[in-house]
Amino acid sequence: MNYFDSEYDNNDDEFGDDLKESFRRYFEYLQQRKNDPSLEFPIDFDKVEDLIDYCIVNEHFKEGLELCDYYIEHYPYSTSVWQRRGIILMHTRNFKQAEEIFRQIVHQDPSDSETNFLLSYVCYKQRKFDESLQIIDKLLIADYNEEYLLHKAIVLKKLGRIDESESILLDILESNPVVNELKYQVYEELATLYFSKDDYRRSLKYFTKCLEYDVFSEDLWFYIGVINYELGRYYSAIDAFRNCVSVDPYSSRAFLFMGHSYFQLGRLKQAYESYFQGYEINKDSVHLNYSLGLIFAIMGDYFRAEKYFKDAISNSKLKFIPPYLALILTYKHKGNLNSAIEVARKALDIFPTSFELWLERARVSGQLNLISEAIESYKNAVSFSDKYPLVVLEFSKFLVKLERLSEAKEVLTTLRNGDYHNAEIHFELAKIDARLRHYRSSLGNLKKALFYDSSIYSRFLEEFPSILNKKIYQYFCRALSPLLLELGLE
Repeated sequence: MNYFDSEYDNNDDEFGDDLKESFRRYFEYLQQRKNDPSLEFPIDFDKVEDLIDYCIVNEHFKEGLELCDYYIEHYPYSTSVWQRRGIILMHTRNFKQAEEIFRQIVHQDPSDSETNFLLSYVCYKQRKFDESLQIIDKLLIADYNEEYLLHKAIVLKKLGRIDESESILLDILESNPVVNELKYQVYEELATLYFSKDDYRRSLKYFTKCLEYDVFSEDLWFYIGVINYELGRYYSAIDAFRNCVSVDPYSSRAFLFMGHSYFQLGRLKQAYESYFQGYEINKDSVHLNYSLGLIFAIMGDYFRAEKYFKDAISNSKLKFIPPYLALILTYKHKGNLNSAIEVARKALDIFPTSFELWLERARVSGQLNLISEAIESYKNAVSFSDKYPLVVLEFSKFLVKLERLSEAKEVLTTLRNGDYHNAEIHFELAKIDARLRHYRSSLGNLKKALFYDSSIYSRFLEEFPSILNKKIYQYFCRALSPLLLELGLE
């Protein structure tokens, strides 16, 4: 929320009919002056400042700016009109020009609290957060009030000083009295602050308080829906998103998350309907196209799934990997491995550090018998996943299938120390060592695997007889017997 809107809210009821009539005559004058530059200015100068305020309130910024310039042409030292000119520039997002005006005013009168506040705000809007904070801190020393404190809290949040921001916001609420407009803004800031910290329960508390002031806010209902979704309260989330679309029937994001909520409940028909309603509003949405693709993929309709995944990719201006992964899997399900590998290669040009994409490229390459590409892809997947155990295991098993046992063992032994507590790693090492006839090492890894997960014994009984000859297998069974007794498996 822009809390300067509270001063210039979009309501002209406070202005009398005379002022509205003055604006009408002024607007006609602007139109006629294009053809007759000699026309006299139709408004008394003592009404100009009020007329500029009228323009600001009703967002007639172009006309207001011309009024400011006309007045300044005759009275170049009018601080109040210069300030209004800066406010109009601020509302039209010309923050740099507004900053220059406010700095000139403050230079002439450093004690001007209102202009200092405006200067701090335009610095904030230009992401000059440290400068904005310095200005507001000086201002608070001279003129301490809750509105300035609120701005300071907002700036601190942008600087990542979340705890300080939270403390100020809670202090404002404890002060007495706090005007309702300011209270709403504090509630909203606390709600978004806790949301950014994933503290969803406290965030929900303050968003709900905001509803007491604005029950018709699409934004509030959307956040309440998202929070309930994150908390796993999918029915409450759906209710909130329904309120959201009742306020704004064109809220495609509400339909998207309503679909997500139905999806989590396993209600695919309603999920599809929600996604499609959002899609009808915004057919370029990456997330809606992707979500519709997932629904069709789950239903086994890979042709329509392919269409939506492709649209998600073509519309994406964000770094969003899931549609690429989904399209690769779709092609694999269709048996179109050449298209799958092509998508994987193109995707890695965009996302060269994605271990998921490298892993899929490795799998498809292996299926296409492109062994060198598969091995290189697995190596990259291991590297970019920071040697994630499941990726390492898959790579090792791939090498075992190729009978490249020493390489498979080397891959497993490059894991980080903390991952050696993984029973599956030791079991795979045990199988490789057994194939290499490194029986002592194999037994050692088997014992570690059983120690970390005794259920792996059933796999030993199932898989090792085909790896070892009968005599060696019986030796392994005898050597494991004391440990099995200790574990209660014999």
